[in-house]
Amino acid sequence: MMASTINDIDIFALPVPVADDPNIQHKPSAQHAQFSTKPHTRIGKVLTGACKSFRLDINVAQLYLVVITQNEQGLKEEDYFLCDRNETVETAIIGVEGRAEFMIRMPEDPAI
Repeated sequence: MMASTINDIDIFALPVPVADDPNIQHKPSAQHAQFSTKPHTRIGKVLTGACKSFRLDINVAQLYLVVITQNEQGLKEEDYFLCDRNETVETAIIGVEGRAEFMIRMPEDPAI
């Protein structure tokens, strides 16, 4: 645990691990991969690497965090949250339990 003092207030920063190795996918092209990254890595860097691997245009691609939950009837529900290219992976997955799932969307992809 790291501590620092700001205006006489002790601030404790606990390292937040990346939830297992995240998955990233592009559903329309049926491409997916598991990747390892450090928590401080920017989302833009993750997206760039995935777009190169999947041969997608980085200039128009968007990365979404996919949060999977179960509703009261026990059915699976997916919620999608657009990730800011400048935020870190750590920030993007705050509150995610287990493995983080990401999805790349292109302008021509069908609606989700």
